[in-house]
Amino acid sequence: MRNTVRIAVCSAVLVALSGLAYAAPSLPVSIVNLPLSVTGTVSVGNTVPVTGTVNANITSGSVGIATTAANPLYVEGGDTARHAVEAACDVLFDSTGQAGCTLSTGGGAPLVPAGQILVIESISCRASVNHLSNPYSDLLLLISMPAAPNHANFYHNFLMSRFLSLTDGSPQLDYYAFATPMKIYAYGFPAATTNVFVQIQAGPFTAGVGGLTCSVSGYYVAQ
Repeated sequence: MRNTVRIAVCSAVLVALSGLAYAAPSLPVSIVNLPLSVTGTVSVGNTVPVTGTVNANITSGSVGIATTAANPLYVEGGDTARHAVEAACDVLFDSTGQAGCTLSTGGGAPLVPAGQILVIESISCRASVNHLSNPYSDLLLLISMPAAPNHANFYHNFLMSRFLSLTDGSPQLDYYAFATPMKIYAYGFPAATTNVFVQIQAGPFTAGVGGLTCSVSGYYVAQ
């Protein structure tokens, strides 16, 4: 009789315990085989903070990039947005000993078309003057903006150096040259063009003798 009561009590206890929920303990998980490769499709919800460098291979869809006036995103248009240009001019000294000409790509058209910006990256000039002259050896590069209301002239001066004298012939000539890389901007306004002019003054002894040759290179970009 006593054994029968004990079996009944144990059975009741087991039945009561089987109805209780079992809470699994929270254990940390350590991953030691890093980096961990992930294949297939990964969906990310909400906002995920990212630090460091992330390489992304996006085959479809789009990625939004926040840009503001205070923190702008600069985009380089690449070579497709640039149009290379070469321009030149040459002229003899006039009766006052001055030589000047307007740079052009051909046909006498203004160098900077309307709605374009000319970025001059290099300029090269050579002048031959009478040996008896004492020239002003600075070259004047003049960017002449169109008529009012946007009219303005921008002057850039460059020193030309004498590199050769030929005094055994007639006429006797001294040669001056100048070449340098640079960044000069010439703007063509939406409805007007802009001229680029070069000039050197050599004095009256050079009247009708010698001359000036100049060329520039750079590229156009749209405004």
